[in-house]
Amino acid sequence: MLTILTKVQSRRSLVQEISRIFAHVCFRNEVNGSWLTGNRSHLAAQRKTTGIRNVTTSCALCAKRRGNPQKKELSEKKTGQHVRGMDNESEKWARVLWDYLCLHQSLEKSDVIIGLGCHDVRVAERSADLFLEGLAPWLLFTGYLGNQTAGVWTRPEADVFLDVALRMGVPRGNILLETEATNTGENIRFSYRLLKENNIPARRVILVQQPFMERRVFATFLRQWHDQGEHTHAIVTSPQMGISAYPHPTVGTATDLITYMLGVLERIRDYPQKGFQVEQEITPSALSAYQWLLYAGYIPKFCRSKFAVLPHLKNE
Repeated sequence: MLTILTKVQSRRSLVQEISRIFAHVCFRNEVNGSWLTGNRSHLAAQRKTTGIRNVTTSCALCAKRRGNPQKKELSEKKTGQHVRGMDNESEKWARVLWDYLCLHQSLEKSDVIIGLGCHDVRVAERSADLFLEGLAPWLLFTGYLGNQTAGVWTRPEADVFLDVALRMGVPRGNILLETEATNTGENIRFSYRLLKENNIPARRVILVQQPFMERRVFATFLRQWHDQGEHTHAIVTSPQMGISAYPHPTVGTATDLITYMLGVLERIRDYPQKGFQVEQEITPSALSAYQWLLYAGYIPKFCRSKFAVLPHLKNE
């Protein structure tokens, strides 16, 4: 009898251990390679919120055996202000580029807050926070699926952002949704159109995007906001974080951040000639950062050419 009980208890322990292992898993997005950790209910919540579909699951032990390249980054604790995943020299130049792309504008009360869609729900949280602080009576989310979310999310970016704002307590009646825009220019133009259709005045607007997108969004607004002679004052802001806090399993690694910033700088350079943005000065320090990071092997994200060099650097 004692032998039988011991075997039963051992089997129960084994079953419990197996259940524990398979309850805590790593979720890998097969499109962009990002990893999330948690349990199966967490995965279900992620799918419901973002519409992520291309996800596979595996136990943590299997991930360890595979040598998951993200495992170390997920388990590390942030120490100081160092950017995880960057060597010191890359971090130095990445900070220069980050500081150029961020505008750090002061906020003031406005007519509407416009949250531009992307893969970073912290943009939605920042937008909702500003509304709840009383900075505007209207909150507008704009975005269908763009470079960062197409093939990853199955729902429009604006819909995902809406869920975030509602959970934070923003009344549904104060939120407008624009679910057709697929790029920054359309975000601006379609938001303007939606406000006009709803007879909502917009003489002063707050635009919310990722930190490294502030300069590009502002330049796009100045070109694409069709106010037909009316002067609309725009302020650009973003989630309040430094470069060290940006990398996250749901939005990308430190390497991803650098490639995003390089791509944004190239758009600042190229898009004025295409009529997408107003012309802006690219500072010597930003150009130096671009050159160093490019030659270090970082490839600009979402660019047509695999290796793009600013004109004045081609012969260097």
